[in-house]
Amino acid sequence: DSESVPITTGPVILPDGTYSNAPIATETLEKNTNDDDDYEGDNEDADDIPPLKLFLKKGDYYTMTIISTCIVKLILQAIALSPLSNEAITGTPVVNGMKQEGILMLIHIIRFKNKLLISKKIDEDSKEKIMQNIEILLNLNTVEVVTETKEIYLDTTLEAFQRQFKILQTSKSILQKNSNGSCNSKLSDNSVLKDIDFAIHGTKDGKSSASSSVDSLNTATSKLAKIVQLTGFSDPVYAEACILTNQFELTLDLLIVNQTRETLKNLHLQFSSLGDVKILEQPSAINVIAHGFHRFVINCKVNSADTGVIFGNIIYDGAHGDDSKYVIMNDVHINIMDYIKKQDLKDDNKFRVMWNEFEWENKINVKTNNFKSCQDYLYKLCDYTNMEILNKNDINFDDDNDENNRFLSCNLFAKSSFGEEVLANVCIEKLPETGDIVGNVRIRSEGQGLALSLGERIAMVAKNVKKLQLEKI
Repeated sequence: DSESVPITTGPVILPDGTYSNAPIATETLEKNTNDDDDYEGDNEDADDIPPLKLFLKKGDYYTMTIISTCIVKLILQAIALSPLSNEAITGTPVVNGMKQEGILMLIHIIRFKNKLLISKKIDEDSKEKIMQNIEILLNLNTVEVVTETKEIYLDTTLEAFQRQFKILQTSKSILQKNSNGSCNSKLSDNSVLKDIDFAIHGTKDGKSSASSSVDSLNTATSKLAKIVQLTGFSDPVYAEACILTNQFELTLDLLIVNQTRETLKNLHLQFSSLGDVKILEQPSAINVIAHGFHRFVINCKVNSADTGVIFGNIIYDGAHGDDSKYVIMNDVHINIMDYIKKQDLKDDNKFRVMWNEFEWENKINVKTNNFKSCQDYLYKLCDYTNMEILNKNDINFDDDNDENNRFLSCNLFAKSSFGEEVLANVCIEKLPETGDIVGNVRIRSEGQGLALSLGERIAMVAKNVKKLQLEKI
């Protein structure tokens, strides 16, 4: 079963620091030809390899986790064929043989090594799932454990599959009913036709002038929401800025007000940036009269959706011209939500591949009592992060009070204007005792800044709900 393989080493370094080519003793390596850790069929034809072994050879460990779960289900089905008792579970040779053979198969999957795919190792999630199934098979010794495991692995999963299949059939029927009016709705929502109608009639979609004025008022209100105060009211120079975004460009529209009774000479601004934000030009120096104001426009370029900060100060000459006075401005944080766009990812396999490839992960713990159901929290989360829910049909929104809707798990996806992709996994639960929604949200992206910024947005979901809304004065 073993053979001796001679190993000869090359030139060695002697104690005095010189090289030596003298003969060296030959070592012997005992190689086990029946080693279970090596795969001897690497040179086999792909047509001759069974499909399941081919998945293992290619390093598809996600399919191997599914197979491990199927092995546990088959063994549970075999145990359920006979009346449940401790003697039947532990004393039946067939059942014990199936458990031992199943455990051996799962161990071989974990220990498998492919010579052609040495760098393709089993990922931690797949290994944890297979180890969990091995532990379950080892503990199938009593009626209580078998009954509880059978309820989780067989009954609950069957109910979930039936419910998912029913939701899928319902969504297909709704799409078929609405297929006749889909073309007209898409045509009416075409932005190009809206622009043409605006050029002809003066208002979009043929609306009246009153509705047009309401749209302009909403636009002005949205601009006011983007104004950031840079200095205090008690400072000698008051400054505020309106942040305007246009694709990859960022414009700071600054207003400078001289709150003193003297003319501020040689007033100029100095800006610096942190992150992937670049200041294209620095404004020139000016003189501002007493209680006068001036407007500056600073153009910036944004290279990615990572966290960006712009900070600076106001400098002007003193009374005698021999000293300079400084007014430090507040930092301007770039809102990454202006660059995050919703996008649906229809391929689940692509989501799993990117989830394993992305290096940076940010885990946010969730605990709030400001939402009636898990679905309400999910919609608020998507609204704050501009992320799209994958496989919406799998989420049941019919009855929020249903006990089965206490748990919610789904995947989210979004893409920035710069082509950066970000993934999120939501796992939350509504506690029946207190009504709190607890769980966690895991974010993964290629860059660290994007994951941290979205994590801050998710942490703000529960905080902003608590804000009071003024309805009457």
